[in-house]
Amino acid sequence: AEGSETFQTWCLDSDDDTVTGGGTDGPFMSGCTNCECANYTLSLTSSDTLSVAMSFGAAMNHTHAKHLRAELTRVGPPPVVNTSLGWPGHGADFECNFTTVSLGQGA
Repeated sequence: AEGSETFQTWCLDSDDDTVTGGGTDGPFMSGCTNCECANYTLSLTSSDTLSVAMSFGAAMNHTHAKHLRAELTRVGPPPVVNTSLGWPGHGADFECNFTTVSLGQGA
């Protein structure tokens, strides 16, 4: 993965043929490695805009790559969280009161 304060990119990091398709009719282009196979990037393009991009190299027997691009724009302030509903709270008011349950063997 690579990134900065305004973007983050994750790449397929595998030389496992069961993941990359191993040159068969898999979802990735034959012989690809890391970002050539697939990558996912989040970019903060302004204080109110988040861009999302996902790219896959052209798979075997396909003539084109696959891409997804989306731009998310903030349209207002975040909604108010109603803490009276039993939510765990925020910041200093956060509390986690989960209980650990032990499962016995041979039930």
